[in-house]
Amino acid sequence: MLAKAELNYYPEEILEREDKKNERNNKRNNRKRNRRNKKKSSFKMTSIIVAILLMCSGLLILRRYANISKMRMEVTELEKQKTELEKERLSLTSELEGMKNGSKISKDAIEKLGMSYPQKDQVVYISVEDIVNEETKNTKFDKYWDKVLSVFSRLF
Repeated sequence: MLAKAELNYYPEEILEREDKKNERNNKRNNRKRNRRNKKKSSFKMTSIIVAILLMCSGLLILRRYANISKMRMEVTELEKQKTELEKERLSLTSELEGMKNGSKISKDAIEKLGMSYPQKDQVVYISVEDIVNEETKNTKFDKYWDKVLSVFSRLF
């Protein structure tokens, strides 16, 4: 009975002590909860950021592959054009060779255009010596003129 009397005698102090303990425990529990919540929220944020980065990198990779396939298609189209142009060039060169043939040209000139080889009285001969002498005179004058110009250009 005595113990009961003591307990009944100090109830306010005991309640205050219990309240302080409960407050301390609540503060500790709140701190722990806050830490857990912060850890959970930071984990969620990092996982969201990582997911967004992975999606962006995946999209960039897909875009690059699309560009690569587009370039390959362009290359194949250009190669087709190249082969067609080479075929056309070969056909044109063979046609040109046929046109350059001297016997074909003379045959076409005689048959289609009505031309004929010149007669002896139609041929005119020109003396080349006179032309060569005039050209040498002109070259001597040109050399003299070049010397004069070089002298003046050295002065300035």
